[in-house]
Amino acid sequence: MAVAKRSPNAEHARTIRQTNDRLHAARLIEASLFTDAPEEIATLTEAWKHAVASAFRRRLEIYHRRRIKACAEIVRHLYRDNGNIFQI
Repeated sequence: MAVAKRSPNAEHARTIRQTNDRLHAARLIEASLFTDAPEEIATLTEAWKHAVASAFRRRLEIYHRRRIKACAEIVRHLYRDNGNIFQI
């Protein structure tokens, strides 16, 4: 939400909040797949706080690349056990 809060457009915050809600179950699974997720988020947050755009962009690309590579596994976890998405 820190990114959205810096935007002068209130629509950005609402859209990011809605996206976060939709991704909640997948993010719970990500936390079990990526044991270093808290450190990854902390690194992203630090780059954002210090307004180092190149570092933030690089870290964000790594963050997304990892999740794209793990997409099939994340989806498998979401739909196992007859579609019970909260079964982790």
